[in-house]
Amino acid sequence: IIGHDQDDYVESIEQPLRLVIKGTHRAAVVRGAALRALAMTHFICGADESGTNSVLNLCEEVCAPQYRGEDVSPCLRAIALDCWALLSSTVADAYLAGDEMEEDLGRGLVILPLLSTCLNSSNMELRCAAGECVALIHESRLNLGIDEDEGENASERRFRRGELFSIFQLFPKNPYKKINELMVTSGCFSLGFSLPNK
Repeated sequence: IIGHDQDDYVESIEQPLRLVIKGTHRAAVVRGAALRALAMTHFICGADESGTNSVLNLCEEVCAPQYRGEDVSPCLRAIALDCWALLSSTVADAYLAGDEMEEDLGRGLVILPLLSTCLNSSNMELRCAAGECVALIHESRLNLGIDEDEGENASERRFRRGELFSIFQLFPKNPYKKINELMVTSGCFSLGFSLPNK
C-alpha cells in the first residue's frame, strides 16, 4: 500500500521520472505527466525533506522560459508551477515566504519575478498556475507573525494594505488593475467577485 514514509518507493521511481522530465526531445505532455507523477509521489510517499526540496528546485528550473537550452512550452511551465504549489503546501511558512535575513529569503519570494512574467503570459493555464502560487505565497506570508493570542485584531491586521506585499511587489504601478484583468480572464466576475477601483 502506498502511503507516507515510503522512501524506498520514491527512490525506485525517481530517477526514471527525472530522466523523462529532463529529456528536452520528449513531448511536453509526456514530460509534464512525469513531473506530476514525481511531485505526487513525493507529496504522498516522501518523508525526506531534501527530496521535496530537490523536486521544488526541478519545478523552478522547468518553469523558466528556457530549460537546458530549449524553450519550454507554456503547458509544461504551468504543470511545473502546479507541482511547485502542491509541494510548497508541505513546507513551513517561513521557508516559503520568510524574509528575516536578506540573504536567506523564502523560496517563494525568490521566484516572484518569474511568477510576474508568468502572470503576464498570453497562456491562460500558465497565468492561472502562477496566480495560485502567488496566492499560496501570500497566504504563507499572512500566517507569519500572527499569534493565536492576537485573536480579535488578527483579521484586521492581515488584510491591511501592507500585508499585500507580494501583490504590490509584482504590480507596483496598479495592482488592482492587474488583479481585475486576471479575474476577468479567469471568469471570476461571472461568479460575482469584484475589486474596488483604485
